[in-house]
Amino acid sequence: NDDLEVLRPDRAQLDAVNAAAAAMLSSIPWKEQPDLPTWLNKALDRFWPHLSAALVLKIRDKADSEIRNHLPDWIEGHVKIDRLSFGTIGPRILRVHVDDTFPEAAGLRIAVDVEVEGGIDVSA
Repeated sequence: NDDLEVLRPDRAQLDAVNAAAAAMLSSIPWKEQPDLPTWLNKALDRFWPHLSAALVLKIRDKADSEIRNHLPDWIEGHVKIDRLSFGTIGPRILRVHVDDTFPEAAGLRIAVDVEVEGGIDVSA
C-alpha cells in the first residue's frame, strides 16, 4: 500500500533521529539528578493502572499459548489462567545510577534498583 510507505522512514532519517536523541541524552547532567527516582516514581504511580493492565494482557496471552503448546492433548482446554494481577501498587524505583563513561558504546549504561511490594496474584 502506497500510504504505508509514508510512515516508513528511511535509514538516513533513522540515523539522524538516533544521533539527535544521543546528543540530547548526552547533554543531560544525569549524575546531577538526585531526584530522578522521585520523578520516575510519580510518573509510575500515575501510569501503573494502565501499565499493569497492558502487562496482564500480554503475559496472559503468552502464558495461555505456552500452556496450550505444552499440555497433553487429553487435558487441552481444561487449564487456563483464571486470575492474574500485579496489584494496585506499582514497583518503587529506589536508585538510578547512570554511567556515561563507555566511549566504545557511545551511550549510557543505566542501572535501576527496584523494589516490588505489590500484591501479585496468579491462579490457574
